[in-house]
Amino acid sequence: MDDFSKLHKSARHDVRVCLQVWSEVLRESQGERLDFAYAKGSSIKEWESPIDYVPVLSDVDIHVHLTDDEGLFASEEDPFAASMELSRTFETTFYEREPEPLHLPRSQIVLLNDALKQERFSPPRLDDIQPLYGHPHFSYAPSPDEIREHDLQNLLDLGDFLSTVPMRTLDRAGFDYWSLIRYMTWRVAPSPVRLITQTHDNPMEVWTWNRTRVTDVLKALGYETLEEHYRGFYEAGWRLFLSQFRSSDDYRGVVTNGYYVLKECWEKARY
Repeated sequence: MDDFSKLHKSARHDVRVCLQVWSEVLRESQGERLDFAYAKGSSIKEWESPIDYVPVLSDVDIHVHLTDDEGLFASEEDPFAASMELSRTFETTFYEREPEPLHLPRSQIVLLNDALKQERFSPPRLDDIQPLYGHPHFSYAPSPDEIREHDLQNLLDLGDFLSTVPMRTLDRAGFDYWSLIRYMTWRVAPSPVRLITQTHDNPMEVWTWNRTRVTDVLKALGYETLEEHYRGFYEAGWRLFLSQFRSSDDYRGVVTNGYYVLKECWEKARY
C-alpha cells in the first residue's frame, strides 16, 4: 500500500522548489516589466487526502502581471526561441536544486494582462494566493451573482468538448491518451466547483476548497455518482503516475472518470 502522506510530503517539496525557481526565472527574464506574480490553485491548498494533489495531473498555476500589455516576449526578436530557452532554464535550474524529485511539477503560466480582459475571469481573493513577486492587486472583485453566471456559462460550454471525446478515444492506446487528458484536466478540476456555486451562498469561498472538501459537499448534496467519478479521476491519476505512465488501463480510467464528471456537470447545468 502506498504511503500517500510521504508521497505528498515529497510532492510539496517539489512544488516549493518549482515556485522558487519560476519566481527567479520570471524576475530575471522580465526585469522591471514584472509587476507581480502569484501562485494559486490546488498546488498551494491544504492536502487532506490523495486526491487533493496528483503529480503531473495537477498543475502549478502561476499568474503573471506585467507593467505593460506587450507580452512576455515583447523585446525578443524570436519569441519562440525565447520561450524555449525560458522553459529550458526553468527545468535545468529545478533539477540543479532538486536532483532527485518525486516529480517535475507541471507548470501553467497565465498572463494576467490578457486574462483580466476576459469577461469570465474572476480575480482571486488576496488571502487565497501565494505571492511570488511584488504586491498582487486587483481593481475589482466579482459579485456572487457574477461568479455564478460565469460558472454556469462555463459548464454549458462543456457540451462542445464532450461531443468530440468519443472519436478522440477510438484509436488511442497508452501514452496516446495523454493529449486528451491534458485537455480534460483543466475542465474536470473546476466543473464540480462550478456546479456547487450555483446554490451556495458564498461562491468565492467554494473556489478556495480543496478536492476533499468538494467531494464531501457533493455527497451531502446528493451527487453520489458525480463524487465517485470526480474522486475516481484523481485516484486513477495516482495509479497512472505510480505506474510511470505505462498502464493503458489507468489512462482509460482517468479519461473515463473525467468524461463522466464533465457529462454529469453539463447535464445538471442544462436542467
